[in-house]
Amino acid sequence: MKEILLLVAFAALAFAAIEYFTPKTAPKLTKLRFKGMSGLAVPDCIFSAIDLPARLAQRYRSRGLIMAVNHRKLTEAANAAGGAKDELVGNWLSGPIAIDRGFGENPSMVICAANASRFLSSTFSVPLTAFSVGWKDPENLDELLEFIAPKVIVGRRGEFRRANNVEEFLFEVDDIRAIGTLFKRLTLTGDMVPFRTYNKGLTMRIDKDDERFDGDEEMVVGYLRRRMTRNDLIRAVTLLLAAAHNTPKTWDATSNPDRDFRKTMRLAGLASGIRPNRGLVGGDAWDIRADAYETPTGDAAANTARFMRAERTPEEVGQRLGLTGGLKIIDALYQSTLTAKARIVGALAVFYNAMSGMMKDEPSNIKRFITPTPEGEWRVFRKEDETGVEITSEHYSNNVITSTLGIEKLTISES
Repeated sequence: MKEILLLVAFAALAFAAIEYFTPKTAPKLTKLRFKGMSGLAVPDCIFSAIDLPARLAQRYRSRGLIMAVNHRKLTEAANAAGGAKDELVGNWLSGPIAIDRGFGENPSMVICAANASRFLSSTFSVPLTAFSVGWKDPENLDELLEFIAPKVIVGRRGEFRRANNVEEFLFEVDDIRAIGTLFKRLTLTGDMVPFRTYNKGLTMRIDKDDERFDGDEEMVVGYLRRRMTRNDLIRAVTLLLAAAHNTPKTWDATSNPDRDFRKTMRLAGLASGIRPNRGLVGGDAWDIRADAYETPTGDAAANTARFMRAERTPEEVGQRLGLTGGLKIIDALYQSTLTAKARIVGALAVFYNAMSGMMKDEPSNIKRFITPTPEGEWRVFRKEDETGVEITSEHYSNNVITSTLGIEKLTISES
């Protein structure tokens, strides 16, 4: 009770000091609603006039209190650039990851690989971790990653049994038990494969004199998460495409792309005994498919039928193909060089088997092993010094091809 009374008295004295020492035209406290955050925009004079201890100042910021002058300058910079804050950082967010030089040594607003020394309990941030857990990815990369490589919760290290495909389809003639005997005992012979999840993290330093982003720590957490999710997405697609059996195809006005999809799925079913339940088609391949169906052939009736096929949505095509897990068109990009971007999946289509909510030993093609921290799947650390704040986000994961059987890929070209 005494601590509460002291805190109330301190707050009253602080605001009385502000009222006395600042001009009558000083900015008032205003509600802040920006980028999904709500709280109070606090004038800089509060922090300078009453000289708040760093611990209290951070507590206020963590509850949504952001200096009004910095928020105003950030908004003005965005308006001057002709767009939202996202556009101000679009280029450097796709740039290469820098080396972590240690606390206080990294340049401002540069994404760095996070060293293990940053993951200390003393720098763990409960508010930023809570924000990270509830953060919604505007590009839906999390949803796409779950579609490609469904997550399975595991420990940091362990083993999974690689399914013996032959055993799945053996025919038993001696499964009838005679009186006084035991049932036939089966022993699985699939190889035990060791695995581990890797500690992945990125760090960004925010200099206190950097007017554009000072105080907007939640925004930095969102960008770090998006960057790491894109990294895992690229890793998962690379693994899946590398494990697939490839068939080249050229589509033109005489082609039937959807029939090629069905034939490819039948080949996958014969190889593994299980028909693929998911399909991933690159945006370039989907455009070539539409061009093939939309190219006139001279027959009016045939043209009408082909035009109708071109207008089918990915959901409709997936249903017709029998893909119970769905068909996704992936048009996401990544920075392939400092000056150029590339598509994660180009003129390719791949069909495979994967299911969400399964165990590590279940015989699908690809999984994403994750190890939650005590605070959840993602964890955020915050460390502040005299000149800036460093935000680090981490998680544990590893994409694994658990079986290569039945992964079929089409490499599409157009005549």
